[in-house]
Amino acid sequence: MGSRSWETDRWSRIRIFSGASGCRPTPHRTARAVKKIFQAMLLLLILSASAIQVPGLGAFQAEAQEPLVRRVNAPYFGQQDVRPEESAVFWFGQVNSRDNLANVRVGYNDNELYVRVAVFDRLLWYDTTPAAADLASWDSVSLYLDLDGTTRTALSEDAYWFVGQLTWWEEREAYQAAYRWDGAAWRLFSGAYSTSAGWRGNAPNDQINDKGWVLTYQIPFASLGLSSAPVEGTKWRMFLSVHDRDDASGTNISDTIWPPEGWTGDPSMWGELSFGLPIYQAPTISPSGTVVIRQGLNGAQVIDGAVGGGGTCAEGIDIWNALGDTNYAGATDFNIQNQADVADWPCYSRAYLTFPLDDIPPGKVILSAKLILHQYGNSGGGSWGDPEPSWIQVLTVSDAWQESNLTLNNAPLAAENFGGSWVDPLASFPGWPGVEREWDVSLPVAQAYQQGGPLRLALYSADMAYHSGKYFVSSDTEDWNAVGRPTLEVVWGEATPTGTFVDVPMDYWAYDYIETLYQSDYVAGCSANPPMYCPERTLSRAESSVFILRGAYGAIADPPHAPPSQPTFEDVDSGYWGYGWIESLWRDGYTAGCSDTPPLYCPSRQHTRAEGSVFFLRIKNGVDYQPPPASGLFADADPDAWYAGWVEAAYLEGLLPPCSEGPPMRFCPEDPLDRAWAAYMMIQAKNLPMQ
Repeated sequence: MGSRSWETDRWSRIRIFSGASGCRPTPHRTARAVKKIFQAMLLLLILSASAIQVPGLGAFQAEAQEPLVRRVNAPYFGQQDVRPEESAVFWFGQVNSRDNLANVRVGYNDNELYVRVAVFDRLLWYDTTPAAADLASWDSVSLYLDLDGTTRTALSEDAYWFVGQLTWWEEREAYQAAYRWDGAAWRLFSGAYSTSAGWRGNAPNDQINDKGWVLTYQIPFASLGLSSAPVEGTKWRMFLSVHDRDDASGTNISDTIWPPEGWTGDPSMWGELSFGLPIYQAPTISPSGTVVIRQGLNGAQVIDGAVGGGGTCAEGIDIWNALGDTNYAGATDFNIQNQADVADWPCYSRAYLTFPLDDIPPGKVILSAKLILHQYGNSGGGSWGDPEPSWIQVLTVSDAWQESNLTLNNAPLAAENFGGSWVDPLASFPGWPGVEREWDVSLPVAQAYQQGGPLRLALYSADMAYHSGKYFVSSDTEDWNAVGRPTLEVVWGEATPTGTFVDVPMDYWAYDYIETLYQSDYVAGCSANPPMYCPERTLSRAESSVFILRGAYGAIADPPHAPPSQPTFEDVDSGYWGYGWIESLWRDGYTAGCSDTPPLYCPSRQHTRAEGSVFFLRIKNGVDYQPPPASGLFADADPDAWYAGWVEAAYLEGLLPPCSEGPPMRFCPEDPLDRAWAAYMMIQAKNLPMQ
């Protein structure tokens, strides 16, 4: 997009497929996200030519409250460029003649983190003579990252601050700056990164209404000291602040922040940036029942609402003084739409749905769940150009809302995103109830059910193309079209008596071993909500470092040794979540890594049965233990192989049985070691009493 404006201010028009009366949609509910929290103070103190102190931004509360951790699960694009239209999407702020609402897209590939912020802003102002210390005094976006990802409350050297300002035609270098916390102040950071900016409307730096602007960050992982992209499942902390200026004098305007509960000085109150999309691992039990939940079916009360400009792009509504507070309760359909051109933000629309889960019997296990919507039309077509497919995403919201007063300016923010489904455009009106579209919502349903329900969802897209809107039947449609209403279909199973983890029933072969480790504080599982252990998931080498050190030291919460300032392994940087554990494992002599030249640990590689034999034998016998020479006990373990003596010793000392009794007997040394067998080996190595 660069730093130039788009040439003309155009609107995305729509065509509604007709063929039956009532095809044309009524205006849809418009929504408003949570009120901006007070602006904190501006950049205050220049400590030196390269050091800046920044006060915290956010709300001051009379009483301490447990903060809600909002999570963004960033999709991974491998070696390809990040595709914005498939990136995670979320929103924050309000839109009116003074306040700003922001749409954010986040994704990553092997090389970089991508963050795109589109700001709906009536008046655009930027500094024609910029200075790094003053960038946030004009229209700009600050992005804060904490690579540690824990809940620590103080900034550390893992914290970075990037700030980029709006520009018209100027080169970007003077309009961006990056800092790293040095323990006392933000110091200018020399790592490579890039920003790009674009705007839409009349022109910046005047009092004529504009539409908004966009800032995109592309931050190479190498610039953050990482040798590769974070391993899937890695968690960082992230905070965003949209700075606004509406006149030449700089009249004070509150910053718009995400999460609204946070402030810059406390990373524990930032949002969570998780790399990769979550996957629900259902317990391996047989289905026992299915529940279908739909408005009016068996008395269910399902509410939905849509916010934004709807299928008419807010036609006839004052976008700066009315759209943010417009409500469309009772609409029989809703639109889901987004696009790259911020001039078309009055067309952007998202939907909210709330499903009661009371019809699912208590004490069951969720095996799968799907959301079903019926699509009857879409924008585009004819003179407006061909419509595009949309990757429509599912997100959860934590706050209750009412259809009767839902607006763009009070609609709940997203709590977490959970992937999505492709929705193709329709060539013509398909007839009622429309074309069935499905989304996998197993994980959010399992979480909501575990918490006592209901299930609260938001649906939105990160589309970039024009004419991307998709029209769906709502719960308010008349009874003759009841089958077209949003529907939740949940498959459940009988909960085999379990202890701590819902996926480890009492009749599971490793139940006693896993439960003993948990009760002894050696493990915490793979999921807190619902509580799961993922017994058949392969242990990664990074996870094994925690597992082994807890076996050696007991139920410790942190690595036993302070991590060094310089990494031992080239593929495990100080910002990696397992850095301290892996360094402690190496220092104690449990590992030499997976490569000498260059020194590598291979943290994301699967842990094998042979490697597990080494680790657990050393837990049992000490780090200096060496096994006796191999005798050829296993047909698949060549006596000359590096692991031959280790696997024979592991078998003879009762740490791990063979994978096949034979004859001939086999050990399967290169097979992955799952979490259930790791629990078994830990119990044997530590000789822990079974609970």
